[in-house]
Amino acid sequence: MGFVEGWFEGRRMSYQTFRGITVLIGAVLIHITLGVLYCYGNFSPYLISYLRERTSSKDVRYSTGSWILTLMCAGQGSCMILGGFIESRLGTRLAIFIGCCVLTTATIISHFSIHTFGTLILTYGAVFGCGIGIAYSPAMTLAIKWLPKYKGAVAGSVVAGFGLGAMVFNPIITIYINPNNKNATYAPYSSKPKEKYYHDPDDTDLLDKVPNCFFVMAGFFVVLQVIGNLLLKAPPDPETQYEDFYESTRSRDNLIVNKDDTSIQGSRKSSKSILYVPDCSPKQIIKMRQFWCFWLGFFCNIQGINYCTLMWKEFG
Repeated sequence: MGFVEGWFEGRRMSYQTFRGITVLIGAVLIHITLGVLYCYGNFSPYLISYLRERTSSKDVRYSTGSWILTLMCAGQGSCMILGGFIESRLGTRLAIFIGCCVLTTATIISHFSIHTFGTLILTYGAVFGCGIGIAYSPAMTLAIKWLPKYKGAVAGSVVAGFGLGAMVFNPIITIYINPNNKNATYAPYSSKPKEKYYHDPDDTDLLDKVPNCFFVMAGFFVVLQVIGNLLLKAPPDPETQYEDFYESTRSRDNLIVNKDDTSIQGSRKSSKSILYVPDCSPKQIIKMRQFWCFWLGFFCNIQGINYCTLMWKEFG
């Protein structure tokens, strides 16, 4: 390779790395808005108290309100499949945009549906979770396609953004609704003296702000999601997006999967060889032991996460 060709090659790779970092930042910003799911524990005392004091759902309790978070998680899990389908048909960026629109729209509608518990668990629960599920995987895979050499670091950064959602939005919710961090004092059940709620007329100012908090959250969602989507870009073509990967493994044997019989053969190929990965149908996947190990591990892990997400402020 001559000097000129090498100089341009270096510039091209430098641009690809730089653009990959900007895409990663966009994916992290979007995941911060998706991670507001973990704010439910902070929001629930205000939300449930409002339902008890200002709507016909006088018997709603923290245990009943757990259906909101349950449907969030169910919507997220079920719609991740839908997100993959949309991504394959319409492209990664459009799938992310649709997920963001669903999430933000559900938040805005919840301002109006809060007056009925049944409709609230659909908008702020199921539909909100669907928005998370649609945008979750495409945002991560887009960043990975730009920086395939750093898959672990990229995936970890994006998931960290999801976790940062609570750190960003919990203070926003508290500062807007309860700037003095006033504790709930009303205990309506003598058998459960530690189960306390906010109550009219002592907490009227606080409860008045609960519906508008959905507008506040939606406003922040729009800002972060617009910036995030503007930073996203379609990945480079398959031959160039794996350039870094093949360059780093030039001296090693590449594992090439034969398309016809899916057998794995160790063969020495050039750095421009294409790495083929077999597609598996859902029926094939559920027969794999690895799938059930992952499923069981995630199932056990999510129980503790959801319990802490749901109840940490009630205990605190």
